[in-house]
Amino acid sequence: MKTKNSYLHPFQKGTLTLAVTNEITHSGAFKHAIDFLLDYNIPILAGAKGKVIEVKDDSDKGGLDEKFKDAKNQNYITIQHANNELSQYVHIAQNSALVKIGEQIMAGQPIAQSIGMVGYTGAPHIHLIVFALKDNKDGFESLEIRWRDYKSKIYTGEGLIKQIQKPRYKKLVRLIIENKK
Repeated sequence: MKTKNSYLHPFQKGTLTLAVTNEITHSGAFKHAIDFLLDYNIPILAGAKGKVIEVKDDSDKGGLDEKFKDAKNQNYITIQHANNELSQYVHIAQNSALVKIGEQIMAGQPIAQSIGMVGYTGAPHIHLIVFALKDNKDGFESLEIRWRDYKSKIYTGEGLIKQIQKPRYKKLVRLIIENKK
């Protein structure tokens, strides 16, 4: 199911990024989640106007170990939008939130200073999911995002490998390999 609202990308236009997904990490209720690989120190922007309902940015721990899946290791911001839609931005850097619970925000407003290698991750990225609460085993269902600014080409498998071999993505590949700032 697609979103009723339209959303902006969570970073400024022109930011070097790759949108990726795969069936292993984004399945079931997370089916429509997107990971945007990007550099550090890129402000994270709200996709649509709404009310901030969750902010957690106290963790400095992360990696590919299963223990980092625990919510105590995740940093995220959740925003409630019109039409009972919510957006969540995961893997923000420690102490980088620019918004507080209860705050009304506008589309395109900076909500976090940058991403971090926080939570269950092996690459620097912002994990974006737009979802609706549901009475199912997960309690929610992800929604396919209708973009307001432009549609992202989402890469998987072989398509992603071809993209990261392009010279323009050299810095992103280095960040992934080095796994640090």
